[in-house]
Amino acid sequence: MTGNLILLGLAVFVTIMGLVGYKVGLSKMIMSVTFGLIVIILVNLLLPLTVSRVNKSSIQKKVYERVDTIVLTAIDANNEDVLKTSDTGKKKIVASLPLPKSIKDDINKNCNDLGFQKYEVKSFKDYLVKYITDLVIKAITYCLLFLGISILLAMLGHIVGLAKGFTVVYMFDSFLGAAVGIFGAVLMIWILSILLTAVGTHGLGLDLMKAVSSNKILSWIFDNNPLMQLINIVA
Repeated sequence: MTGNLILLGLAVFVTIMGLVGYKVGLSKMIMSVTFGLIVIILVNLLLPLTVSRVNKSSIQKKVYERVDTIVLTAIDANNEDVLKTSDTGKKKIVASLPLPKSIKDDINKNCNDLGFQKYEVKSFKDYLVKYITDLVIKAITYCLLFLGISILLAMLGHIVGLAKGFTVVYMFDSFLGAAVGIFGAVLMIWILSILLTAVGTHGLGLDLMKAVSSNKILSWIFDNNPLMQLINIVA
């Protein structure tokens, strides 16, 4: 039920953005979306260095401890044998985690000697904790960078205001503005997916993550987020 409500909210958001784009016109919407794309490019350039710094802070320790609790719940601490079971048993544990399919698939794919070596761990449980912690740290860093750079650019350049200098035919301006507005909404949904990953280990965020993973359409949106895929490449 929660998943359907989220899906409805996203549909309303996309519709509103389309209507806003239709009203304000192509030029302003292009500048608005261009602003967002510039921010995304800068975020991805700064992400690797920033993630490295965050991993050395107290934030990493707090996230690790929270993720460790979630993983222990999924594994069931009273059943130590589960850590030594076959790949099938481990996949069942991964399947029980409140994560979208794409993340679960990647966890299973990298659950091998190379994956253990990458995260400097020796056990399946430690691998899970380090993998999810690393993902959450990247998402938190991405969101903070996105917010900070957006505020900084808005203050320095007033970029959106530059759209006033554009002139185009009114009808095409409105319809193309609606199209760009919808694209901007999709862009924001991708950013919200990253934000959900960042807060998905606590309270409401954890409940929302469960709702996403249990809804096929929301899972598809989450699994096909190119920004999240880019995060795993650059950081």
